[in-house]
Amino acid sequence: MRKITTTLLILPLLLILMFSVASAESFSKEQLLAVGGKTLNGKVTKVGVYNFFIQTSEGELVNVHTDSGATKFEPKDERLMVGDTINVIYTSPISASNSTDKLMACYIDFIEKVPRQFLTDEMECIISFSQRNEKACYLPKYDKLVSFEGRWPGRMDDISNRPTVGSKVKIKLKAIPARIGNGYVYTLKSASPI
Repeated sequence: MRKITTTLLILPLLLILMFSVASAESFSKEQLLAVGGKTLNGKVTKVGVYNFFIQTSEGELVNVHTDSGATKFEPKDERLMVGDTINVIYTSPISASNSTDKLMACYIDFIEKVPRQFLTDEMECIISFSQRNEKACYLPKYDKLVSFEGRWPGRMDDISNRPTVGSKVKIKLKAIPARIGNGYVYTLKSASPI
């Protein structure tokens, strides 16, 4: 009897220890809920790189954090947009100083998505700036400055042919889910000098 009691006391501690070093992908939703995970649902009001805000049906605005290794989106090829209605399974780890009450999203399920409207037609672009493999381009047709990731395709990858700030080029962008973060990023599908 004593062995069973000891085992029953140690088993939850082992689960907590396992959970503290594993990501959401290691656990099913049911397992996360069984070890203290909680649910939250509502409408996304703001999307940051490592967090987002959700407004619950009670009107509360909640800041939820994400991590590229710990947060799983379902479907996996979707990311958050303002206006989406979502369900979140999260944990709320307490810091050693008890001063941080952070909600960490483990699973994000989409209940209702706003239409995804991205700039994907071929358009004129005026190169604005480049920083750490991220480029920015002013699109006169839309009066917008957008950023995109990746390398210049084809011959434009040659440094002697690469556009400089102020250059005009024709580009075609593709929107993909961000590898790090909660939103979408544009990548360069094609580019040619004007």
